[in-house]
Amino acid sequence: MTAGYASAPWPVLEVAIEPKSAAHRDRIADAISGLSIEDRSLQASIDAESGQTILMGMSERHLDQTITVLSKSSGVALNIGAPQVAYREVITESTDVDFTHKTQASGVEQCIRVKLRVEPIAAFQNFELAPLAPEVGLPEDLFAGFRSGVASAMTAGIVAGFPVVSARVKLVDWTFHASNSPASAFEIAARAACREALRKGGAALIEPIMAVEVSTPTPDVGAVVADMISRRAEIIGQEPADDRVAIKALAPLANLFGYPNTLRSLTRSGGAWSMSYAKYARVPSPDDGDPPVGPALAMRP
Repeated sequence: MTAGYASAPWPVLEVAIEPKSAAHRDRIADAISGLSIEDRSLQASIDAESGQTILMGMSERHLDQTITVLSKSSGVALNIGAPQVAYREVITESTDVDFTHKTQASGVEQCIRVKLRVEPIAAFQNFELAPLAPEVGLPEDLFAGFRSGVASAMTAGIVAGFPVVSARVKLVDWTFHASNSPASAFEIAARAACREALRKGGAALIEPIMAVEVSTPTPDVGAVVADMISRRAEIIGQEPADDRVAIKALAPLANLFGYPNTLRSLTRSGGAWSMSYAKYARVPSPDDGDPPVGPALAMRP
């Protein structure tokens, strides 16, 4: 199996790893840092709750090879989780939210009002915070609090806790009391306002779709196509050549885990396949009458 993924907007798979001995965390971190310089498609982060390292790559093979190199180069034994699909969340319509945050702090009431607009954008990228308009005149330290609140809300969306992408957030208006309105209060107000905007804006889950090409002996075409359809694949075409057929399809990455073993069984080891990133698309909801997303979403930590 080969994979092409230069056009993917970010790594489409992730896996959690941790050294079997906590004393080796720094050694793993150093090894990952070195690999990231050599492989720009590899990314890593630390899960704030578990402390595990999350490796992000472009295919199961990519992650498997990376983990093998990491373990050998660092000399550290690793615990390795199951690969997870890099779902994302989007909004489907523009929405305005006027939100007021009130609380008591040291016996003094804090009252922060923020009005913001969240809108979908065509560019396929991480969320964007619009620059503060000069006429808004919010002090920089308070805008920093607002920015942190927006980032917090957009890092974990409301549908399934995945990052929100292809959205622009703009602060339209605000009011506060100068004597008792710290940046932390603006952060809280911005986070709550953004989450309300996501609810009102028709938040939806999107998933990576892969272009798949399978070469199979002609007698096995029916079984291969039936299996692909069971994986929510859209069959694009079939091209016969001698005693083989090339099947082209678009399929959700979530439903391609373990596919090489299945293909080997269906074709008695006579099949071959390749996969490349095609696009992100909305995950069908149960109301659409489509099959469920697949196990990868349920395994999201």
